[in-house]
Amino acid sequence: MKKVIQYSNFELSELVSYLGAMIGMKELPSQVQSVALTDFIKGTLGRFSPDDFKIAFTLLCENKLDTDREHFQSFSPLYLGRVMDSYSRYRFKYISQQDEPEPVKMTEKEEYEFMVKSCLDAFEKYKEGVEFYDFGSVKFLFLEKNGIISLTKERKNEIYKLAEVEYFEKSKGSPVKKITQFLVQDSIKEVARKIALNEYFSGLIEFEIELKDEIKDYSDPLNEAINEKR
Repeated sequence: MKKVIQYSNFELSELVSYLGAMIGMKELPSQVQSVALTDFIKGTLGRFSPDDFKIAFTLLCENKLDTDREHFQSFSPLYLGRVMDSYSRYRFKYISQQDEPEPVKMTEKEEYEFMVKSCLDAFEKYKEGVEFYDFGSVKFLFLEKNGIISLTKERKNEIYKLAEVEYFEKSKGSPVKKITQFLVQDSIKEVARKIALNEYFSGLIEFEIELKDEIKDYSDPLNEAINEKR
């Protein structure tokens, strides 16, 4: 089974978004905190599979782990490490009793519907003027992948330039002195995608269009392929 150390940044961001939704996260992590969390997961918790994380947080929500589930709206490496340590103890106990819980795995349809709900929730917050966070740009990438957001190359370049200015303005006085060029570019891309997503949401509001009317219901790729051959 694929471990999280083998995950791409996009895949890892989807997982983190799912776990955050499970425990009701509302406070938004900063860019520096997001980088730290991603590095911690790959560097320290890379031995776990995505299913391990989902089982761990399911058990946490059910009060079956020997750790406090209160996160105080801070999804930090310390909190995540504490949960996974507790899960490891729980798992060892069940392995010894040959009664390990069944893996929890979302189907493609469930993953699609989860992302749809996440995007719709973000849109409702945007309409109300409430800040939302798109960790790893998963909402933007989901909408782009499904043809809902479509930007020209020229517009993408324009937004990237705006994002550069915003990123370096917000980075002034940051406690992190050394950061690789790769991480800088990755962070700027995330800012750019957030600008693009906000721009898209603003356009929907201006023309009184509901996001739910723009998103199609889930369609099984296998069925689509069969129908195309007919």
